[in-house]
Amino acid sequence: MMKKILLGTTAIVGTALLAGPALAAGPELGMSGNVKFEASFVDQDPITATTSSYTRGYKFSTDDAEIVFKAKATADNGLEYGAKIEYEFENEGTDEAMIWLEGDWGTINLGTEDGAEDAMKVGGFSLLTAAGGYDGENFFTNSSGAIVGPGSVGDSGDANKITYYSPSMSGFRVGASYTPDLGAENDDQLSDDDGDQETNFGVAAEYKGDFDQVGVHASVRYMTANYESN
Repeated sequence: MMKKILLGTTAIVGTALLAGPALAAGPELGMSGNVKFEASFVDQDPITATTSSYTRGYKFSTDDAEIVFKAKATADNGLEYGAKIEYEFENEGTDEAMIWLEGDWGTINLGTEDGAEDAMKVGGFSLLTAAGGYDGENFFTNSSGAIVGPGSVGDSGDANKITYYSPSMSGFRVGASYTPDLGAENDDQLSDDDGDQETNFGVAAEYKGDFDQVGVHASVRYMTANYESN
């Protein structure tokens, strides 16, 4: 019964935040989205002399299509708040859904979204994104072994979480996320012994600045969690 009361209270608070009656600025609504179409082809020699010819060496795909809805408003006390919902058509479901609060003290995000340990990562994937790029979806008709690419040991994904980001001070910023259950997204109610990770804490720190005409962007991240078991 206690769990139901707590969850109900959270829903009421979240609704009240979005409906806030004392507004210094009217709500702003926005919508965006993207659709990616790929045409891929490959011409590859046989691995051995006895290898038969490969099958079709090309493909078409639309592997990334989503629409994003955003709402934003400012209360009389200067507090900014809003919501974001992302819907992915290729997965036929909601990708991320969250509400946020922002002030001079920083930003708090509540809902299903990437954690600080993932959102604040820096690497080649930050520059060459999208399918087919440095962190994209490579296409081969036949390849032995696994393709080694950039990545991390893991993150909290889009599971329900609370995340805090500090304001940027002299180029430095920190973030922290808490995720009770990595298997719980949107309204999923999962048990605490089904093999997922639980009690996940992710923290990150980054620096972004310029030295003469050289830009520097670096981050350090850490994550810890417990595996559920009977």
